[in-house]
Amino acid sequence: MAAAFGKVAPASVSAPGPVGWASVGQGTTGGAGGPVVTVTDAAAFAKAAKGEKPAVVRVEGQLRLPDSARIGSNKTIMGA
Repeated sequence: MAAAFGKVAPASVSAPGPVGWASVGQGTTGGAGGPVVTVTDAAAFAKAAKGEKPAVVRVEGQLRLPDSARIGSNKTIMGA
């Protein structure tokens, strides 16, 4: 079936620059400049992700959140 559409370019694993909101205006900073907090449970995640102060939240393991999480401004959420 792929022959019917011709050659398909391989998927790129990285974009040449910022995408989404990071590409608008002056971009975004996420949690840059804030503390790095490692969390291992839903309660610690909710506490670290709230508020407006910058923070990088490292999630170690899997979390089961009881509801949708409210993420404050100036946050970077990443897996550990």
